[in-house]
Amino acid sequence: MAHDASATWSGFNYQGKVGLFYALKLINNGIVININTNFDLHEIIFENHEDFDIKVNGLVESIHQVKAYNSVYLSKYTNAIITTVIELHAKRLVNTLGYLHTWKEITFQNGQTAGSYALTEITAIKSEWDDATTQADSKIQKTVNTALSASQIPKLSAILRQSYPNFTGAQIAQDLGLYISTAQQSTVANFTVYQYPSGRGGCDLEEINDLILDQLSSYLQLNNLPNSPDIRNRIFNLLLGLLDRHIIDRHNNLNQPIGPISIGFAELLEILDDTNVGDASPALLALEFKKVFSDCIYSFINDPDLCDDAEYIKYFSETDKSELEQCLESLLTLPASQLLEYYIQQSPQVKINLQERVISNAFNIEKGGITEALLYILNLFPSRFICNDLERSRLTYLSEGHHFLPTTINSGTPSTLAKKILQNLSFIENTFEISTLLGGRQCPEIKDFIESFDRCRDVNIDEYLNELSPPRKDRITEINKNLKLKPIQNVIGEIND
Repeated sequence: MAHDASATWSGFNYQGKVGLFYALKLINNGIVININTNFDLHEIIFENHEDFDIKVNGLVESIHQVKAYNSVYLSKYTNAIITTVIELHAKRLVNTLGYLHTWKEITFQNGQTAGSYALTEITAIKSEWDDATTQADSKIQKTVNTALSASQIPKLSAILRQSYPNFTGAQIAQDLGLYISTAQQSTVANFTVYQYPSGRGGCDLEEINDLILDQLSSYLQLNNLPNSPDIRNRIFNLLLGLLDRHIIDRHNNLNQPIGPISIGFAELLEILDDTNVGDASPALLALEFKKVFSDCIYSFINDPDLCDDAEYIKYFSETDKSELEQCLESLLTLPASQLLEYYIQQSPQVKINLQERVISNAFNIEKGGITEALLYILNLFPSRFICNDLERSRLTYLSEGHHFLPTTINSGTPSTLAKKILQNLSFIENTFEISTLLGGRQCPEIKDFIESFDRCRDVNIDEYLNELSPPRKDRITEINKNLKLKPIQNVIGEIND
């Protein structure tokens, strides 16, 4: 792999879901052929050759590139296509299938295919080397120039360097020539854009969720197991949780030679066959939240009114990192239960009952608050100002001695918000050093929480404060002297060097 993305995505992200769908489909296809099909030798491996591989009895059966680009243009996928084709050719994986999975269906012109496009691009790379007038500045020359680091050379050169370690330029050109001559004689049959059951060559986030649930339903029916929307959703969350634990383990050991992330199909089947999966639990509640939170990230980055083009490009870049991506690296690699604790700390206006085992009863996930407030804020300010308090499960910005708490607040009236926040005593207990709560663009400003609370007609602030213990009452009164709620546009300039 030329770029290891496992540190910046979790098992709940698009790549993990595509891998899960593909594995489930293989399992169901095998059972249809023979109900007693044994999958003990099957495994799915993340971040090995590509985004994920399928291995059977130690042999690589297929390698998969997964790209969630919001684009139908073939040129956007050049690096992904070349990476997979070169991987298959350079390692002589002639019996291995290569697939490109995309969010948007790619538009091909005049009978063009991914294979013919790869042939054109690889021919251009070799021709650039073969031409004496362009060889010195060619991609192959930059590949073998050891004075240049991977970040200093074009992406295509980095791909070649990864596939041809210790090769000379002439040797790389010779091997590319072999690929070209083979591809010119007959279509390369082991690489294509993956076609989904709908017949389309693309699958967005909502569709991949539905496809996974469909595969789960098929498996449960084939094996005469209990099958309901609630059971399927819980299994879905447990499977994503399994992937997520492997990803987190990889992230925590990036500097250790632990090898690729391998998950045996037996581990997937253990969850699929568990007849007690219908029992809800706090752990499942956290897994469901992490799935929703991860989905919100894709909603954010694909909304041009929230995420501008420059940040969007950075998010999918394999060299640059957006401010949001650097923050997400800290959040998405947290266990689901701890990520939920972060959400609680960043959402002082949300009443949460973790004793409930159904997420809709426990609390209302404010998706708009996640996308339009929290993620918008995290994408706006330099991540170097972030203070990640693991003990309190809280992110704040620290600038000139002041702590700013990015929140999911993006709507509501000052009086209602003040009431909700002051009644959230667990939040108030840990708020003393925070001077400003940051809300989204639609968030109102509150300069005095007690005064705004006092304007509510359904509750009396004095009665509420007098019902509290003297220490808590004093704490709220003291915090109110400094605590403010501000929409993000009113804080620009306050968080700086």
